[in-house]
Amino acid sequence: MVVLLPILALLATSSTAEAPDFSGLLSTNVNTIRSCEIVRRTDGDHLVLSMLPHGEGDAIHIDSDFTFPGLDFIFAVRPGKKGRFKITSDTLGSLAQIDIPVRSAIGLRYNRAERIFARSGSYSIYVGFNFRGSDESQIFGACEVAVHVE
Repeated sequence: MVVLLPILALLATSSTAEAPDFSGLLSTNVNTIRSCEIVRRTDGDHLVLSMLPHGEGDAIHIDSDFTFPGLDFIFAVRPGKKGRFKITSDTLGSLAQIDIPVRSAIGLRYNRAERIFARSGSYSIYVGFNFRGSDESQIFGACEVAVHVE
């Protein structure tokens, strides 16, 4: 928990011109994400995040090394509400593993839904709270993965 205080201070003072990189700071035992890797399955590649049991967070934010700002992962489209996206999950912190299909993963940038893994490159994945309100964001997990898109 002591490590999170400098991270939160960095987040509050970070420049809005470039995305903050917390993956190095969270490589200790406080990182909610234990590992992230691309796994080949019959339906295509999947980003698999192995999570710390009883971790924290309700949202996933994904940054690429070539596009700013990043995207907030869309968990689902809310039924009955056209155009309303669910970008938080009450059960995210209790999951042991998160499986994100590379081909069909969609995220929200500003108020527009976009394909997350549209280009090959390096992606930073963050698990935490309130990524849409940058002044109050909290990051509890971070990792980086290289994605190859065909």
